[in-house]
Amino acid sequence: MKEYVVLLDGSYAHGSLRSIVERSRRDDETLWSARLATGLFGSPRCPAGRRGPKGKREVILAQGASGLTELVDLGFIPCPVCKPETSPGFWEAVGVKAEEKYGVTSAAAFSDKTVVPFDALMINWEELAPIIQGVPGRLYVAPRLAQNDVKGIVDRFLCIGSGVPAIGCYDANAPGRFRQYDVEIRPYRRPHDHSSGI
Repeated sequence: MKEYVVLLDGSYAHGSLRSIVERSRRDDETLWSARLATGLFGSPRCPAGRRGPKGKREVILAQGASGLTELVDLGFIPCPVCKPETSPGFWEAVGVKAEEKYGVTSAAAFSDKTVVPFDALMINWEELAPIIQGVPGRLYVAPRLAQNDVKGIVDRFLCIGSGVPAIGCYDANAPGRFRQYDVEIRPYRRPHDHSSGI
């Protein structure tokens, strides 16, 4: 049985999808789904994610208003398909955190991708990668990145030490609608400490 990570009252828990859904129903709280590859969050029933959760390296779940706020704090932004910002109480739950993190003052601004653009690099991977025990298979980032920028992304994930996903951007004409950046991955080596004279 697949296990998922869920944010519950400020901490991470692991469980089967069934147990997580049952708990959210019992607590009468909304369940939110965040896609790690895209950095988007919304409804678990979103048509954009119609194939359902794939596993804990692809999806993180969150329960209720506190879980929603924590997703925003981790760097996830609203899905443009299922539009979680239209849910009752959305802005009341995330407004302070969204304003603090992105400088937006309304749900409309937070969901406007010209104001807060798609970029899975906004996610706090340093916190999440150890929790999900890895990284997703691919990561959607901004289009038209320079080679040095892509190398910087790879270096970031090598420093985290949980693997390096395929890095690319959305492209409707590419196979799988994903245009991957070419980058050479070299093993990460910590800089030598020269202060000891060794």
